[in-house]
Amino acid sequence: MSKNTKLLSKYIIFIFIFATSCIIVREKKVDEEFDIDYSILPKPKIELSDQPIFSPNNDFIAFLPKGWSLVDPEEKNPTNVFAIAVDQNYAFSAIFSKLSISGDVRNILKNEGLLYFAKASYEFRNKKSLGNIQLVGNFTPLKNGRQKFYIYDFNNVSKGRMGKCAIFITSLNNCYEFTLIPIELKAEDKTTRENLEDVFYSILSSIQF
Repeated sequence: MSKNTKLLSKYIIFIFIFATSCIIVREKKVDEEFDIDYSILPKPKIELSDQPIFSPNNDFIAFLPKGWSLVDPEEKNPTNVFAIAVDQNYAFSAIFSKLSISGDVRNILKNEGLLYFAKASYEFRNKKSLGNIQLVGNFTPLKNGRQKFYIYDFNNVSKGRMGKCAIFITSLNNCYEFTLIPIELKAEDKTTRENLEDVFYSILSSIQF
């Protein structure tokens, strides 16, 4: 792996700001997840390739847009991150990771709902950033056929960088995150929210579990 690729991998992980430790399950129960209508996932606007990304347990698969390539996350990076991909212009980075949960995911999902995991993801992301991550809008429920997701947007206040994250749980009761962030290696490279959402929803539409 080239020196530039290693530096890119370290940079992506740095701005990802994700955790390696477990999330503590709260005792308080919420019922916001239930009786909520899931919106239909938007149709992809970006052409996808046939290059797959598999989860470590092979319980989900996703496909990258054409022209994208995988970056080696390296052993020193958080063990929960198992795939990083970038586009040919180094404008975006897609990060796939497993959300570590302390407790039985199946029971938590049954009693608390999928929204619980989305909130836990955001809260832990914000904690690791020392409060520099700000939630934009609300947690949004989406579905693609029988597959259900919760989506949330966030801003890194200190860096002025936005991101988008999807949470979902597979049939093996593993909780995963798909996060898309702009890299912005060059100051003149500006990423609009419309571009971010087009790429995000196109990749999300390819996830099968």
